[in-house]
Amino acid sequence: MIKDLNATKHVKKAFRSIRVKVNSAVLFCGVILLVFNLWLLTDSMSFVEKRLVNEQLESDLKLLRNELGENDGAKWHVQDGMLMIGDTPIGDGTVQNANDAPLQTLEGVSGSFYSCFIRTYNDAELGYDEQNKYQQGHYLRASISVTGLSGERLEGIYLDKAMADALEESPDGTLSHISYVGGLQIYTRYELLYDESGEAIGILCNGRTVESLDGLVRSQRTKGTILIVTMLIVMLLGLGGIVFTMLGAITKIKDRLVLIGTGEFPEEPLDVNTRDELEDVANCENDMVESLKEKERLGAELSLATDIQAHMLPSIFPAFPGHKEFDIYASMQPAKEVGGDFYDFFMLDSKHIAMVIADVSGKGVPAALFMVIAKTLIKNHAQLGLSPEQVFTTVNSMLCEGNEADLFVSAWMGVVDLESGMLTYTNAGHNPPVLKKADGSFEYLRSKPFLVLACMDGISYAKNELQLGEGDKLVLYTDGVTEATNINEELYGEERLQNFLNAHSGEDAKTLLESLRKDVAAFQGEADQFDDITILTFDFLKKFKNEKLKELEFAIEDLDIMQILGFVDSSLKDIKCPEEDASKISEVVKCVFSNFASYDQKEIERNAKLYILPEGDNKGAKIILAQRGFPFDPLSNEAIEGETADTNLGLDFMREAMDEVTYKYENGHNIIVIKKIFEN
Repeated sequence: MIKDLNATKHVKKAFRSIRVKVNSAVLFCGVILLVFNLWLLTDSMSFVEKRLVNEQLESDLKLLRNELGENDGAKWHVQDGMLMIGDTPIGDGTVQNANDAPLQTLEGVSGSFYSCFIRTYNDAELGYDEQNKYQQGHYLRASISVTGLSGERLEGIYLDKAMADALEESPDGTLSHISYVGGLQIYTRYELLYDESGEAIGILCNGRTVESLDGLVRSQRTKGTILIVTMLIVMLLGLGGIVFTMLGAITKIKDRLVLIGTGEFPEEPLDVNTRDELEDVANCENDMVESLKEKERLGAELSLATDIQAHMLPSIFPAFPGHKEFDIYASMQPAKEVGGDFYDFFMLDSKHIAMVIADVSGKGVPAALFMVIAKTLIKNHAQLGLSPEQVFTTVNSMLCEGNEADLFVSAWMGVVDLESGMLTYTNAGHNPPVLKKADGSFEYLRSKPFLVLACMDGISYAKNELQLGEGDKLVLYTDGVTEATNINEELYGEERLQNFLNAHSGEDAKTLLESLRKDVAAFQGEADQFDDITILTFDFLKKFKNEKLKELEFAIEDLDIMQILGFVDSSLKDIKCPEEDASKISEVVKCVFSNFASYDQKEIERNAKLYILPEGDNKGAKIILAQRGFPFDPLSNEAIEGETADTNLGLDFMREAMDEVTYKYENGHNIIVIKKIFEN
């Protein structure tokens, strides 16, 4: 900011000094500049008008292609001397075989004239002779929507040879030209037609009369004229304080400032050798560019680090929709762009869930990098079958190696046996969780605290066990909660946390977490957040029963609908779904995924999950799709409109065939739930 202000001061000082040098050359320069800009005005408006006309004709031609069925897969080809689109003949250049109906229809809709030409290789038909060579074109008109001034049909006219050659030589197979058709002056756009082998077999063209296009460009011409004239006036007023010898230097500085204003930075420094204040301004600008480049680089790296960190933490909720034994919810709110806190939870097998919460010393990028290493090591070793205390003992030794930054991690890890309710946990110097038994209030789950991870090698961590009952709640948190500070420098504290949880003990995992975050934020008020705030809530709802949960993970952009339907069919058979109900479910799933497949895949992340599980004591089925990405409702009228013609399905059918078909967008994920109670 200081350098920006200094640059502004240098510019003002330069202009004050340059005014002393002003002489009669200023007026001469102004006149030259005015003439030059008027020339630019005329040239640029011609370009704008041509672009507007071509865009309009291109849009009109797309309507014709759609009318002829090309968008539905119909291909252009020549059959028995006839130009064909799919099974529809267009013509062979004769009035008898011309099919003008689709062209006439579109002319009435769009206001554009249309023509089709067929390519011919018959030299005699082209009027070939040794003296004049090809006096006519390679292409013979097969169909046209325009009639002559006397009402005569215009089929059978050859395209001019020069026009045909220019069209075939154009890079994109298109050409625009003013033609005279049936006595009308028409601005025409020609586009080559290719068969499946890539050979040019004809021409599709359309056009509008020059008079009809005047209104299209008139308003743009007026706007452009006003804009450029206004700019000319401003520039001429600015020239009053500039001498001609300084114009080049000032233009360089101005152009670079405009470029910087768009967010782009020149690679080469600005070279101005005027030996006056303008050179000082240029040097100041070079310093400013280097400073902004460095800030942008750091900002981009921090933004990328924030995105990477956010995607490393589990964020799909409900996390395990097939498990009704528990409910889990978590969030991490970094104090800076990236944080050192992290949480994790994952299934070790069908009846064991692991939970981790940790806090890396320090803040910013170093803490975030250490967090990634610690999180990865803990999860990898837990999935090898090690118990929590074994995981911490092993990971501690690995983190101590090469820890030259002297970072450390306070962490708590627990594993719940969903079948028995036994919680096995260990604590490496972390805040004690808060536990609520189903028949009591929240109490701190204190255990013998061990040293934090990465502090000292050779430590063996101890195991703790606790029997959970149905309805018990567990709240994990980092010290960003208890050490949150308000403007009076008061801490949120353990007592306030315990009292708040007791007052909200009836809330589910998600609601309780969100309520706690709001309460901490309200306590902080206008005070800055100095530490990351991470919370994980866990409700043990009931003990595990070995239900037949089916899960499929796949990539939306590589979607194989037959694989999806095969998985659905196999899973429904396993839960004894009647054949008639299974058929309806498959049709609904097919429609949903067809709409997903047509969605812009640049906006969709690769991974998605499909769950199928019994519903209501095996008397029904539930299908759940969870996919991270931008909001997209495949059940909306707009999304399903394109599918109804092929699948004979509509939104009304889906809701009638299923007992429940719902969509919601939650925590950055598209979630679709389909339920069907079996009829037999």
